[in-house]
Amino acid sequence: MCAKDPNAGARRAAEEKQIAKTATFGSENIKSFNRETTYKRGRSAIAMGFSRAQSDGYVKALNIIGSGRKSAENLQKQYATSRYVDEGGGSRRAGRNALHALLQKTAQIDAASDDALGKNLDILHQGLTRDYITKQAKNRERLGVPPEWGAPVMMPPRDRAGQFLATLQTGLSIASSVMTLGTTEFSKIAAVGVPGQEGYEAATSRTLFGGRD
Repeated sequence: MCAKDPNAGARRAAEEKQIAKTATFGSENIKSFNRETTYKRGRSAIAMGFSRAQSDGYVKALNIIGSGRKSAENLQKQYATSRYVDEGGGSRRAGRNALHALLQKTAQIDAASDDALGKNLDILHQGLTRDYITKQAKNRERLGVPPEWGAPVMMPPRDRAGQFLATLQTGLSIASSVMTLGTTEFSKIAAVGVPGQEGYEAATSRTLFGGRD
């Protein structure tokens, strides 16, 4: 009969810890996969929003330029219809104020057109870029880090020496019990006597039936 392994409890605890660790890692791995899917979708959505905003800004700038050119065309028509015609004997400064007003408004239209494709569009682009970087950083932060397996679970070895000593001790205990039982029975036999000797029958009767002399 072999005794139980003294490390059996520790080995069982290590196996249960390994099972729990595997289950936890699998659960965290699934959560990480879902977060990664959400991250990729968010990254695409942010990039699409950035591209659309840039396109909208460029279209707005083109609309401003188109409106400016239309206004400049109307100014030229108004100036042509109201232009002063010198038929002789008039002042040299006649019609100059109307020309100055035309030139001034045309310069304002040209400046607005230049700003639409220059300074204003660059400001819009810088703002969109900062917003894009901020959103991507927050999206990456939500992703987190993938799960790690961590340190391995150490399995305690079998304590063969302790198991041998326990088996030996059990054997010695059984042998001691057998020897004690044999000594007791021998003492009883010695007290009763040996068959053929005087007083054997009387002693046997007293021992078996509890009789008295």
